[in-house]
Amino acid sequence: MPPKQPHQRNTRAVATHASKDALKKENEANEDTETSNEAQAKSGGKRKGPPSVENQEPPTKSTKTSSSEIDIIKFLLSPGALSLCQGRKTDVSQFDAKSGKDYFSPDLTPFEHLLCAAILSRPISHVLGQRTIRTVLNDPWNWNTAQPIIDAGKENQEGKTERLKAMEEARTQHRQKTAAELGALAVAVIDEKWDEREDGSLDGLLEASEGKEREVRRLLKKIKGIGDTAVDIFVRRVQGCKGWETLGWFVDSKTEEALVKVGLPGDAEDVKKLVEESGSENVRRDFARVLERSLGVALEGRETEIPPQ
Repeated sequence: MPPKQPHQRNTRAVATHASKDALKKENEANEDTETSNEAQAKSGGKRKGPPSVENQEPPTKSTKTSSSEIDIIKFLLSPGALSLCQGRKTDVSQFDAKSGKDYFSPDLTPFEHLLCAAILSRPISHVLGQRTIRTVLNDPWNWNTAQPIIDAGKENQEGKTERLKAMEEARTQHRQKTAAELGALAVAVIDEKWDEREDGSLDGLLEASEGKEREVRRLLKKIKGIGDTAVDIFVRRVQGCKGWETLGWFVDSKTEEALVKVGLPGDAEDVKKLVEESGSENVRRDFARVLERSLGVALEGRETEIPPQ
């Protein structure tokens, strides 16, 4: 009979002992898990099963600001972003040459923002809306306050009003209706004394509404042709103007979608924080500008053209 080999027997014993220890630990872990699950079930919590690829929850969003998001903010606030907001076929050279105003001009008055909102709420394309705005805000029309629009309601020798002629020059759609509704807007501003200084500040509207968004909406929607879409556009834009700070921080649903498309969070507070961290000297103004330019880029379908961060 061959001699016993104690070394091999000892190795098997050690392995068996280690295996039992591992099994014991696994059983204890399972018992701990069951105990934890039962406690959670009694307290109303969800029962947790063993971790798996399917059951693993996605990581929570970090509270740390992404540097790429700040870079996107900086790009949107730069002159280079404007080329992505304009229609590809839009010729703005004649307005640039004489420093004319357009939809993205940085210093529009509250009245000019309201005019933009009324035009863009019409069922027309973004390109036609921008072209109409550039047409009426510049020579020879200069509809920068309500009075010129009222004056343009008089018929000329051809039997047409100057308002309609302006719409024809803009080559927009729904010309008659748009001309009529812009006239109604101007009449309301005058009759309600919403622009008492006649400088486009809409100081009377701000006073009448006490700076409350709900009241601004109620008062404006009394005007024919002004609905929720027009008011959303106006509030989104005018919140960047001095004196209208009580309206912010406001992001409408359409702009929220656009922000996400360009790589930013859709939440107003998150966008505000990014603008602050970008080094902005006027956070409220730049907040409104980021919203408008994000929407412009998204409407043009050019979000992929934003330079890589």
